[in-house]
Amino acid sequence: MQECFVPPAAFIRLSASLHVLTLTAARSISTKFPVDDVEGLHFPHLRQLTIDRFHSLLSKCPVLESLVLSQSDDFRCLRISSPTLRSFGVSDDLVAGWALQRLKQVIVEDAPLLEMVFIRHWEYRDGISVRISGAPRLEFLGSLTYSITTLELGTTVFKENVPVKLTTAVRTVKILVVHMSPPNIDDVIGLMKCFPCLQKLYILISQRKRPKRVQHHNPLDYLECFDLHPKELVLVNYQGEKGVVEFAKFFLLNARVLEMVELANHRQKCVSKFLAKQRRKLRLKNRASQDAKAVMSCYAYSNDLSHSYSNDTLHISHMHDMRIHDPFDRSLCSCKRFQFL
Repeated sequence: MQECFVPPAAFIRLSASLHVLTLTAARSISTKFPVDDVEGLHFPHLRQLTIDRFHSLLSKCPVLESLVLSQSDDFRCLRISSPTLRSFGVSDDLVAGWALQRLKQVIVEDAPLLEMVFIRHWEYRDGISVRISGAPRLEFLGSLTYSITTLELGTTVFKENVPVKLTTAVRTVKILVVHMSPPNIDDVIGLMKCFPCLQKLYILISQRKRPKRVQHHNPLDYLECFDLHPKELVLVNYQGEKGVVEFAKFFLLNARVLEMVELANHRQKCVSKFLAKQRRKLRLKNRASQDAKAVMSCYAYSNDLSHSYSNDTLHISHMHDMRIHDPFDRSLCSCKRFQFL
């Protein structure tokens, strides 16, 4: 069953005074916002827009700063162009969008003020391609998954998280969220060559094992990428596996300005015996940065995906809050506590 939403007269009257707008649709039906019916709408003061199963109304929002699209199942290609947009997110719904998700391409172009881009795309979906151009202020980028078959950042091209064409380094990006299964030092060196000014790296450890890649970097040849900028590494879904421990130790031994390695896991795993074992593994005397700390963050498990660190879901309010430069930072929430190792 498909229904067509017709804006009521009061909505059209108030559109000129709105600052925040959320458009949602009932999950039991497929709903489309008809293009012919938006001609009377105008949002001259709208700064925050969340769209759930509707197409964008960017041309009607001349001062829009943040935009989040949810359940983008009504179109295959999404093209964003805005002179005022600072934050943009696409969030596909795991449950409601199981059979409906059809978005294949996201294009962000001509966005001179854009600072944050977050594409949440589940790894077992069909592939999606992302192209971002004309975004000279981009600082936060996530979440790179293997299902993003192609990512283009200007003239830099990635295939399934691996850079395959690097003509110009992306020096503006300071925070990166990426899926790895398992974390791979060689792949991270490749990413850091693309983002040489990266300060904070989130790695979401997926339980879906990927084939091992042939190593194409000698880590000892590229340690200069660790000298100046990386300050924080966050390993999400940390279970204490040998390879992941070695990955964390590599950062502690080589990142000269590193301030913290955070190992994030469900709170029920943070028992004293587990913490003591991790402390022994990571108690290193020869850290490149003597001030670097290793901490275990234990977050509460929740059936609410909006509060689950492991499910790569961000709070919508974080994307809309322009005071927050890292919407993936769960220290902004009350669902986490720390244990120093």
